[in-house]
Amino acid sequence: MKNRKKSETKLRGYQVEDTKSIENAWKEFRSVLYQLPTGGGKSVILTNLVSKYPKEQVLIFAHKKRLLTQLHERLNGMGIKTGILYGQKSEDLDAPVVVVSILTAVNDKRLEKLTARNWDKVIIDEARHSRTNSYDKVLTALVEACPMHKLLGVDATPHRKDGKRLDKHFQTLVNSTETTAS
Repeated sequence: MKNRKKSETKLRGYQVEDTKSIENAWKEFRSVLYQLPTGGGKSVILTNLVSKYPKEQVLIFAHKKRLLTQLHERLNGMGIKTGILYGQKSEDLDAPVVVVSILTAVNDKRLEKLTARNWDKVIIDEARHSRTNSYDKVLTALVEACPMHKLLGVDATPHRKDGKRLDKHFQTLVNSTETTAS
């Protein structure tokens, strides 16, 4: 396994505090929902967290190709060996970090491969989507396969217009100390 480099990105004060808050919440809860306004640097915090746990297996979900490729490129650019899985694209799935499309993961054969690994952390970008049938199926299977993994959902607006509650998958909410995007 390749050693991970420390992030080259200098974190802002609130990003440092928010990262600590997420880690403190993980001490008490298995699953954490983190809210940060649009433009506040959710991907910066997410990739910083991944870099802090170099020996862990991390699975990251997103629902758009643009988000998947951005995370994949950013993590690889930091020296973190990262695989990617969406549609027919399947690269480096044995890497310690894998970025996956939820629409690909819900496929039974793909889900079987994903649940065969012992993930330490599972991260969901734009976590308000975690209450779709696809996420419900995948997250339930992951909890059954590796019940000790830590779950992090990140979102600017962690609520749903249809009224479905996010507490099905997340036990606690960490609000950013940043109230407006800079």
